[in-house]
Amino acid sequence: MKSTHPEFTQLRERMEKIELQNKRLKRAMFLLAGSLVLLMVMGAKVGMKDGHFRNITAGTITIIDTSGKELMTIGSHKDMGTGIRIYNKEGKRILGLGLTADEKGSGMLVADNDGTPRLGFGMDQGIPSIAMTNEENKKVLAFGGGKDGYGLVVMDGNEVERAGIGFKNGNSGIVLFNAEGEYVRGMVQRADGSHFSSYADGKGNEVFTK
Repeated sequence: MKSTHPEFTQLRERMEKIELQNKRLKRAMFLLAGSLVLLMVMGAKVGMKDGHFRNITAGTITIIDTSGKELMTIGSHKDMGTGIRIYNKEGKRILGLGLTADEKGSGMLVADNDGTPRLGFGMDQGIPSIAMTNEENKKVLAFGGGKDGYGLVVMDGNEVERAGIGFKNGNSGIVLFNAEGEYVRGMVQRADGSHFSSYADGKGNEVFTK
């Protein structure tokens, strides 16, 4: 069930907006990664010579070590954006930084040594957000907000929302959900200092208390 009280509804809407922001961030970073791979394939290989250049113009730049392993790639694509990827010794991408082509979003992605994205920071249309994933690349934590309010969402290994905390227009609230993502219990403090809580009684009813 969902809470029927306006404050809880607003908090849930804030959490859903954070979830959407982080999905956009994840999609943008994925597209950026794809564009860099494409640029690497299209880029021409040149002989390795030492040199000093005051200016270099290129669609993509790949930095390698003495054995030829790629360490970093810098690239740009008119339809997907501009980005930087850094690799570890095993060739796994462990850090990415990018800007979308329409300049409405930007982000940084941090991965573990296996190349699994674990932490993302981003801006989506001027709104900041942060996302954290587990070892299976399932999102477990998301934070974001703007002038309309801020919120934090905690999810389980199935990416089901289990807890949330939010603040908007002087009102703050905490909500808990079950394994199906259904409302279980919540507490709100209004800007005027009054507060209340509610819980689901297991029969589909919401019970309010003070």
